[in-house]
Amino acid sequence: EVSRIVEHLLDAGQSLAYHQYFKPTFRRRNYIPRHTNYIVAANHASHLDMGLIKMALGDSGPELVTLAASDYFFDSKYKRAFF
Repeated sequence: EVSRIVEHLLDAGQSLAYHQYFKPTFRRRNYIPRHTNYIVAANHASHLDMGLIKMALGDSGPELVTLAASDYFFDSKYKRAFF
């Protein structure tokens, strides 16, 4: 239960920060498959890619399963919890 609350707070904070500072525009969301599995790959332009992809996917974003480099993103328990 606590982890769900923390996850929700992190998602809300991330969304607020992205919308407030970056003001992203998402196009062609109608191409996102609705009833099948799919793979999304970032161009690795920055560490913000993952959050922006989640936002771009709209309703599908919360269901996203993330793969990332364990040497950087998961080297401490706090990073593991966050990412």
